[in-house]
Amino acid sequence: ADGSELEGATIQIIDGKGRIENEWVSGDEAKEIQGLKTGEEYTLRVTVAPEGYTIPSDTAFTIDEKGEVTSSGTVNEDGTMLVELEKTEVSVAVVDIADGSELEGATVQILDSNGKVVDEWVSGVEAYDFEGLKTGKEYTLRVTVAPAGYKIPSDTTFAIDEAGKVTSTGTVEDGVILVELEKTKGSVVVVDAANEKELEG
Repeated sequence: ADGSELEGATIQIIDGKGRIENEWVSGDEAKEIQGLKTGEEYTLRVTVAPEGYTIPSDTAFTIDEKGEVTSSGTVNEDGTMLVELEKTEVSVAVVDIADGSELEGATVQILDSNGKVVDEWVSGVEAYDFEGLKTGKEYTLRVTVAPAGYKIPSDTTFAIDEAGKVTSTGTVEDGVILVELEKTKGSVVVVDAANEKELEG
């Protein structure tokens, strides 16, 4: 998003035969690799992403006899290959379970596995986006206040895998977690006060 250097990513350079030529953990400066063969295609692979980031797709690259790098990824002006990582993202929409229309006015929380509130917001007419959650960890979605005329639903849990895919005990549509609310219901019966038999009319 902003081009800042990220620490804590484990990166591999793999040759055409699948052998790991080099492996390191990213720091706050570019890593310089020497001794790679010219004309051979290598793969640049992230095996571990820093917390709150997804693992990107592999990129392929070659080095020509002049030392210039050609890559399927991004190479900046000075020939440095960039391994670009995206923050994890989750989208949450509060909807009416009957017709799927988005509901305003629900207070929703994301809680971590220790029950600590990571984020809280009031639903609007569009899905709410949150970035930077850890991959492989289970989170809970909880509604603490429902819009007028709706019931508070049961909690649902969700997790984000290293590729950024969201799975949930609730409903997920097009990558958006749906918090489905039901309208409140009540029944009225007219009865005889003496014997509690139902009365018509």
